[in-house]
Amino acid sequence: MSERKKRLNKRQYIYVIITSLVIIGSTITFILVAYYSDKDEGVPLAQNYIHIEKDDDFRLKFNLPGIGSLTNPYIIENYIFENLTDEIAISVKNTTKNFIIRNCFFLNNPVGVILENIAPKTATIMNSTFTNNYRGIKINYCDFVKITQSSFHNNFIGIDLLQTTNTHISEINMDGSHFYPLYSAGCTNGKFFKNVIVNGRASEFWQCSNWSIYKNLDFIFWIQDGNYFQYFNNIVLKNGIITIKCEYAFIANNSFSGEYNSINIGNSYGSQIVNNSFLNGGFSFSSLDDTNIYESYFLANNKVNSKPVTLLVNQLNVLINDSSYGQIFCVNCTNVNINSGNYSKAVYTIKCIECTNVSIINNNISSLLTPFAYFGSGISTVDCVTILISNNLISNCSFGINIYNSTNTVIENNFCSGNGIGIRSYDSGDLKIRENKCIKNNDGISITSGYYKVPIEIIGNNCTSNDNAGISIGDVTGLVSNNTIYYNKIGISMFTGNCTIKENKIISNLECGIYVFFAISNLIHNNTISNSYYGIQLLISSQIEVFYNHIEICASYGVYLESSTDNCVIYSNNFINNTRFHPMFAQACDDGSDNTFYDIDTSIGNYWNDWITGVYSIDGLAGSSDLYPRVVPIIF
Repeated sequence: MSERKKRLNKRQYIYVIITSLVIIGSTITFILVAYYSDKDEGVPLAQNYIHIEKDDDFRLKFNLPGIGSLTNPYIIENYIFENLTDEIAISVKNTTKNFIIRNCFFLNNPVGVILENIAPKTATIMNSTFTNNYRGIKINYCDFVKITQSSFHNNFIGIDLLQTTNTHISEINMDGSHFYPLYSAGCTNGKFFKNVIVNGRASEFWQCSNWSIYKNLDFIFWIQDGNYFQYFNNIVLKNGIITIKCEYAFIANNSFSGEYNSINIGNSYGSQIVNNSFLNGGFSFSSLDDTNIYESYFLANNKVNSKPVTLLVNQLNVLINDSSYGQIFCVNCTNVNINSGNYSKAVYTIKCIECTNVSIINNNISSLLTPFAYFGSGISTVDCVTILISNNLISNCSFGINIYNSTNTVIENNFCSGNGIGIRSYDSGDLKIRENKCIKNNDGISITSGYYKVPIEIIGNNCTSNDNAGISIGDVTGLVSNNTIYYNKIGISMFTGNCTIKENKIISNLECGIYVFFAISNLIHNNTISNSYYGIQLLISSQIEVFYNHIEICASYGVYLESSTDNCVIYSNNFINNTRFHPMFAQACDDGSDNTFYDIDTSIGNYWNDWITGVYSIDGLAGSSDLYPRVVPIIF
């Protein structure tokens, strides 16, 4: 070969090499440009989802870095999963390899991450953000999963656990927008530590056991049917209630400093509760059929507002006559005398359960009115017999005085103000409520019975300026008499039978003086009712007898019988200057059936100050009339 040809071949060879390098370089440049053009500040967008159903999928299906060993796990990182309308962003199931999910962002997805039936100690989720997903993380039937150093915002459920064991959750942050920050069912041996749950709702544990919850900030939760939970060294600054129904719970060294906090303990046999402190709030012990559960509790050095909490069980002749305690609980005690104490800002102050001969006298209680559906009380009794509650000053409680399923109770001369309900009784018989002042509560006095009608007397009380009803009674029998009831929304609200309302002064109640609904066979007589919208209003009621009442200056009808009200008799009442907003209307209206506005036996009707002659026509669909209107007012 000539020297010229050799030089030509060498040039061609170099040209081919250079051309190839240019093509390769251009291709690499194109790939890099395409790669980084889809990045947000250097983080690539994920493909639509990552679903792994066997070990080979890590490498063959998604080409993830790593080999799946403990020291070199597969890595899923730096992805954004957004707006997957019907898909799980990352799903890993039935695998044995080690893997880490980190530095990922999950936004607007049904589920961010789901792990199911993976081998123990193979999964870690860390440094990721979950926002606006229905579930942030869902873990089913796994062992030793670690979740750490991640943030959760506005998911319906932050972390959802089912039948998992040894789950470790640490150093996460959740805001208060979750319906459930953490939801756990049938899980054991978990750890939840060093987490911050800002203004969040309560997390839930159902039939879980052997969890350790410690060194968290603002974690509120509910344990149902669990055992061997440990809750210690936590700080709660926000407001909330922790409910623990868990055998052998250990609750220790926790600090609560919100405006109201409570640990509600029930069905928690063998629990130890030590060294907990509350700035406001304290403990609640649920009523139980078996007092042996209370005997099994160990309480020591718990304080509310720097005062100790005492639980007395099976004691005889209990005497507390000073202000030494922050909360007092008596269970199955006899001859209990609690008097002359000053108490403040405990969610439950004095509570007696299954006690006999209880006297609670001359105490000053200013408690906590929480928004949790009338949770807490100043004085409460449950399943007690022979009770005297007298001369107490009670304010700012959910219930000022709360009597449940107790008998032979006298409540007298107490002043209840600023409470959810001033005096409340449920399913309690032989109850006498007399000479109390219930002022500026939501309801002044509220008496109901769930299963049977119980006898009650409400006599001589002053129920003024309550937001709802001055007196509310339901499913009881008895007497409401000689009460002064001013400036409430409703004076007396009644849904019951065989009850008498008499000789009350019911003045200037906004909507109605006496409101009767779903009632039968009641007597309403000798009451003075004035300056309400309706004087007496009957709804879906029957056989109500209304007589000798003085009803005047009501904006609308003095008596209004609404639909489905029948066989009521209204006679010998004075109706004076009612319907003042509608002067052309009659002073009564009947939209029911078979009601009469006179006494059939005596032919005595009512006095109507606007009556001129003839019968007095009653407004309403029934077309009723008073056939025997009186000429002069009735004096009674």
